[in-house]
This record gives sequence, structure tokens and C-alpha cells, in this order.
Amino acid sequence: MTAQNDKKEIRLRLLTQYTKAIQFEILKRSDEISQVEAIKPSLQWQLAPKHLAIADNRYQVSLEAKISSEIALAQGIVSAQGSDTGETQENKETLWTLMIEYAGLFQLDTAVSDPSILEEALLVDCALLLFPFLRQQVAAITMDSGYIPVRLDPIDLRGLYVQYKQKMIENAPS
Repeated sequence: MTAQNDKKEIRLRLLTQYTKAIQFEILKRSDEISQVEAIKPSLQWQLAPKHLAIADNRYQVSLEAKISSEIALAQGIVSAQGSDTGETQENKETLWTLMIEYAGLFQLDTAVSDPSILEEALLVDCALLLFPFLRQQVAAITMDSGYIPVRLDPIDLRGLYVQYKQKMIENAPS
């Protein structure tokens, strides 16, 4: 893989990839919720790319995802006198939570003197290579649990990295 930044080509090779950690907890079975009416499922997820220098020119890049699915059950609000007010209140119940870390070991084949260029190559370009495999793992785990497979939307890692760097500059002490 080659990453281009400021007209400098960085050559990185993916040596291996693997699932570092999985924690999946089912809090409510799928057959329990199939009988409940007025279900509004929602999905919350966070993705955090990380990198770690392993040896000379070898880096571990990982994507840590935290995902949960919730349902909102609409319930009528009852007044203090015991009569239905006609308003509804949503109670949220978590169906399942998944924490997964998917990683790859990358070899840097070119010398990079600017650490920010290296950081961008690792956190964006390498992470982009790993993301489809993370998505596949999430879909397989949720499908095997009896739920509809979760297909994470593609994510603009480069745009998020640029936003992160801009925020770091804005928050830097003058």
C-alpha cells in the first residue's frame, strides 16, 4: 500500500491482521423482543483508531469499536391520580453490547521524518484497510446471536482525522 501526503509516497505493507479482543453481551434475547409491539431499534457506535510502534518500522494499527443496540418502548404516562394522560414516555432497553478490537501489523518500507505524516498514514490509510474486516466481524457476530446482522456504514476516516487535527490546533495553548 502506498499513501501519498505532501507529494511524499509512504510504502506500507500489511504483514498480518487479527481480532485482538471481542466482548459481546446479549442483554435481551431476540425472541423476547419479537413479541413486543412499538419497538424502535437504534444503534450507537464509536470507532477509535490507534497505533503503536512495535519495532523498527513496524506498527500495530487497531480499530476499537463499541457498539450497542437499544429499543425504545413507548409507554403511556399515568398521572398521580392514576389516569392516563395521553402522553407517552420512552423507556430505553439495551438489547446487546459489543466491544471489538481488530488490528493489523504494518511494515513501513520508506523512511518518514515527519511524525504527523506517519501518524496520518497509520490512522487513516492503514485503518481504511482494516475497516472492511471489522465490519464483517460485527455483521457475523450479530447475525450469529440471532439478531439482524449489523452492517456498519462506511466512515470518512480522513475527514475525521482532519477535524481531530484542527481541534488539537484550536485547543493548543498559545
